[in-house]
Amino acid sequence: MQFMHCPAHVSAVIASLLILVLARSHAMSQSAAPSEEVIADFEAAAVQQLATARNAKAHVVIDASAPRGRSFLRLDLDADAAEQGAYVRLDLKLNSGFADRASLAAMLRAPDAPQRVQLRWLALDARGRPIFQRRFQLDPGEQWIQLDAPLRTWRWDNARVADWDEVRGLALRVESPAKRIELDELRLSGSETDEQRAQWLMDLAFRSHPRAFVLEDGLLVASDAQPALGKAELFRLLHDMRSARGFVRRVFGEAVQATDELGPVTLLIFAGPLDEKAFYERLGEQWQAEIRPPTQGGYSVQDIATSTYRAELGPRRPVYVHESVHAIVARDLRLLTGHQPHTPLQEGIASYVQACVHPRSLSRRDLAAQFVKPIDPAGKGLFKPLAMLFDSPVTTNQYAQLASVVAYLAENDVELLRSLARGLAEGQNATRVLQSRGMSWEELQDAWLAWGQRRFAETSDDSTAPFQLPEEFR
Repeated sequence: MQFMHCPAHVSAVIASLLILVLARSHAMSQSAAPSEEVIADFEAAAVQQLATARNAKAHVVIDASAPRGRSFLRLDLDADAAEQGAYVRLDLKLNSGFADRASLAAMLRAPDAPQRVQLRWLALDARGRPIFQRRFQLDPGEQWIQLDAPLRTWRWDNARVADWDEVRGLALRVESPAKRIELDELRLSGSETDEQRAQWLMDLAFRSHPRAFVLEDGLLVASDAQPALGKAELFRLLHDMRSARGFVRRVFGEAVQATDELGPVTLLIFAGPLDEKAFYERLGEQWQAEIRPPTQGGYSVQDIATSTYRAELGPRRPVYVHESVHAIVARDLRLLTGHQPHTPLQEGIASYVQACVHPRSLSRRDLAAQFVKPIDPAGKGLFKPLAMLFDSPVTTNQYAQLASVVAYLAENDVELLRSLARGLAEGQNATRVLQSRGMSWEELQDAWLAWGQRRFAETSDDSTAPFQLPEEFR
């Protein structure tokens, strides 16, 4: 998965270049409807602390031109502010209600801007780290413009997953040249149910095409491959998703950090690859990000798994399980498919579950042949040194090895498996997780190899499943 990324040092930039800290307004605006919550109106009583950075100055201006009340926030920017990453930050109360809201609205204007200004909202957690983001544009001029940002069009940060009830702050980042940015009255409005988010996503995916879908227990399976994939076939796939989620939650135990405020975990099955590609183009427009899916197989982005229907492969393709597990792992273990440190474990779990449910998708004979070969320290063989496997981009050639590592840990060291999931989600790398448990890659590799040699020496016949079917699928 590839996005048009923010700078890789975004967390460090936030720590050093946040230029204004405000407290949430304690007074609701008189113009706010009962269904709305004003986050900040920038009236004098709301300001508790001001700070400036080298490339910007910020202050609250009392002026009759304020679109709401008597004052607004003014941000004066140096010429290099956009390159350096100028921010305005707003800290929120612990009970700010992002989780049950549909949209964030704000009044903005960009006087004297040379051209349309590129801006980005960042939703921050309690440690000031970005967890959601939304790019947008502001036309220059003296006129105040109300900009609405539906929360369903925000995406996760590039390196972490979170829930809307964890938002503790907002930052507005300026990403193109501007002399001034002025901001007034931020408010949350509306609400959106799982059913509404599911309907929006299906409309985006299938447009006016007839579709069938099932939505239960926070899981959605939908397809426009009609009539081949009707309700009965989709219920079968939803049962697989429910079983996979049960497996993940049982095996990973306390490492599970379920995100339940984001709508349903979704599997979309398209009638053809061109339809799938067009969906990602539309989703990219909504997220203001570039999404580059592969041209075949399946793909997952955040908590959305997709694939296509192929009549010769039937209504229960192995790739459907594989991709839906990616979406479940993203939501329950907070591991991203597109973030390199997370990818090895993501692919290992998805490939393991796929091989359990569809044994023919992974050859036991091939695994047996690899386990009796020495592993080349330079990584020239099909099996890579584990230290290299968990610290390099993953290709499909490594899926079988990663699945076997997950199988070994699930059977022999589930605490290490849980530590890896939790540590990676918190920003550690796999090496650091092992070191915290007093273990080296060499020790883990030796134990895993010995297990594999014993396991697959019993029989290398492909008629025997490589791994035992988890109890959730029986």
